[in-house]
Amino acid sequence: MSAPASISAAEGSGPWLALDEDAEIERIAVALRGQLRAMRKRGIVLGLSGGIDSSVSLGLAVRAVGAGNVFCVLMPEADSDPESLRLGRLAAETFGVEAAVGDIGPTLRAMGCYERRDAFIRELVPDYGLGWASKVVIADTLEGGGYNISSLTVSEISDDDLISRITIVTEASAPVMEQIIAQLERLVPVHKVTDLTAFGPHVERELALVKVAGTGEHRIEALRLAEVYRARVVDATTASFVFEVTGGSEKLDKFVELMRDLGLVEVARTGIVAIARGAEAA
Repeated sequence: MSAPASISAAEGSGPWLALDEDAEIERIAVALRGQLRAMRKRGIVLGLSGGIDSSVSLGLAVRAVGAGNVFCVLMPEADSDPESLRLGRLAAETFGVEAAVGDIGPTLRAMGCYERRDAFIRELVPDYGLGWASKVVIADTLEGGGYNISSLTVSEISDDDLISRITIVTEASAPVMEQIIAQLERLVPVHKVTDLTAFGPHVERELALVKVAGTGEHRIEALRLAEVYRARVVDATTASFVFEVTGGSEKLDKFVELMRDLGLVEVARTGIVAIARGAEAA
């Protein structure tokens, strides 16, 4: 276990943390050995999750007493991410430590932990039910999911501010899209999932704020192009403009590209919102 000798704040603000990592690791290892001697024990049993804290604790334990005197217990339960179990096993394997898995889900269930948790959630989200997730999670796109999210927007749409609309823009094959929809439909508190591309004709719009700095001919040309693209000036100084432009993504992309040669400073974009055409809701 090694790292740079010190970590400091920005120049002139003084150190946040300055230490000799190897010396600190050895100090902790000596303290652990002292604790074991005081308790007349020779080894350490460690709860391992695969997270940063428990992995560092494992490294310190091995440094203190050796891998042969450390035993790890991985304790998944009903809501555990399978990735945590994999990472925990990997950490144990990396340090050469024996590990065992003990599912504590049945114990927590017998103690009424899940029942009490669900009761609290239902007070806030009456729709909450068996098999529903408690947070919005999109599966890892780097592990063979086959899709990438290019835009995600969220806005409240009900008078009581209890319902929000999430618009996700992604490219995926039909089977993967079905998996995405199935996954989203199981989440709490999702009321409805609609694939607008499959549903039929729909309208897509996006808003961008585009800051351009320039003088002379560049300033005049920026204003001329803004008029062509129906961009509105929402802030102006003697040396800069902030334009507000709305429309499809291709229109915004083109406007931003044209501004690059005229003094583009920065761009902020909302992401795409979309709605089905016609009189009925999607």
